[in-house]
Amino acid sequence: MAWVLVLVGVLTVAVTLLGLLVLALVRQVDDLDGRLTLVSMAIPGRIGRTGARVGSPEPSFQGHTLGGGSFASSEWSGREHVVLFAHPGCPPCETLFPELVRELRTGPIPPTVVISEGRPEDHPLEWKEAAERNAPIVLLQSKSSISRRFETFITPHLFVIDPEGRVAAQGIASTAEEAGAIIKKAHRRSTKRELVGERLQ
Repeated sequence: MAWVLVLVGVLTVAVTLLGLLVLALVRQVDDLDGRLTLVSMAIPGRIGRTGARVGSPEPSFQGHTLGGGSFASSEWSGREHVVLFAHPGCPPCETLFPELVRELRTGPIPPTVVISEGRPEDHPLEWKEAAERNAPIVLLQSKSSISRRFETFITPHLFVIDPEGRVAAQGIASTAEEAGAIIKKAHRRSTKRELVGERLQ
């Protein structure tokens, strides 16, 4: 009779361990699926995933801000500015945001609007405090409505808009340094375009 109890105990432990193993495998599969989705979203050439093309007009947008006001892209018509897609819960976004705030205070980055997702209470205090100063403006989109206009569903994705209202450069930026590199690329293209224009005159 004792051996039966021992066997039952062994089987119970084995089933428990097997259950834990299956649970761990399921979690790994879910994580892998999420990573594959992000990778597929970033694959160049995927329609609607690479972002609005350089040279194309800035898609118009408007909405409510995290600071409690409202904002429309037309308010910055004729001004160079940056549109950054980022949201809390995205680790690279949470790294970039405070760096971006510091850069905006010192002046090297043009006026910036951050397009975020979610409810105001979902955003960290640092985001709310920056939004109250409009540095940067944090605009809350619903159901990725603005992301669809810019043809991007990955974050953090940065777009530089030139004074003519066209996309001058765009790319993924996880740090202020990477954001600065994209902005410099936009300036180089603008300078090259101006030189070409002077030669044609």
